[in-house]
Amino acid sequence: MSNRKKQEQQTAGNPATKKILLAVAVLAAVAFVWVTLQNNSGAPGEGAANVTHMGPMDAYRLFTQDKSLVVVDVRTDDEFRSGHLPGAVHLELDKLEAAAAGVLQDKNARLLVYCAVGSRSNFATNILSRMGYQRPINLLGGIVAWGRAGLPVVLN
Repeated sequence: MSNRKKQEQQTAGNPATKKILLAVAVLAAVAFVWVTLQNNSGAPGEGAANVTHMGPMDAYRLFTQDKSLVVVDVRTDDEFRSGHLPGAVHLELDKLEAAAAGVLQDKNARLLVYCAVGSRSNFATNILSRMGYQRPINLLGGIVAWGRAGLPVVLN
């Protein structure tokens, strides 16, 4: 075996080399996930063109005036049970893509989507937009901002 082959085998088997390669692989994976999340999270004003971002008072005005508005809570079961907006449909974020078509049948309906503070609902409105829903609305500040504004919350 040539000296070069022996040197390559020794380097590849070296524990320090393995640790470095593992660290590089982990960093590359973290960078990939970070970039993917940044591209898909959609900060307010970014993301799908048909997603609207609305504060609690404007959302409440819409809530009281548009009887066809569908209110969608994307929080966990426990969060939903602790209190939710009146008439809210509960679709946990991690089940949204699988369950939306069965529950949200009108892709042209206005959807007021909320979570606790607005992060998950922002993500959810972008998912719904990609699924073909034409009028998703992200409630800025979520149910926390809604409650702070003194707006109605159903407590279980």
